Amino acid sequence: MLERIIDVQSECFELQQTNQRLLADAQAASARENALKEELQQIRDLAADFADNFEFRVTLMGSSYDQGEVAGAYLCANCAASGKKTFLHRAPPGSHYVCSAGLGHIQL
Repeated sequence: MLERIIDVQSECFELQQTNQRLLADAQAASARENALKEELQQIRDLAADFADNFEFRVTLMGSSYDQGEVAGAYLCANCAASGKKTFLHRAPPGSHYVCSAGLGHIQL
């Protein structure tokens, strides 16, 4: 009888350890789920910003960019496609724009 009690206590101890591991796994999964939900919301917000405030354009030279509602606001289409909002800047002396991420020159 004493042996049976020891076996049951041993099994209870093992179950408690398994329960602790499962709780830790559940907490980690919940934290990961929340992080993914936050990341998804950021992507949705950025996509909505692009859709509401910018229009995709292609130049006669074949360069692509996103033109903003505000005159002179241009986004790098390569960066926009990868989920980044990088503005194009006029390169001296003049007629082309450059991406600050270094993705090339764009002739508008």
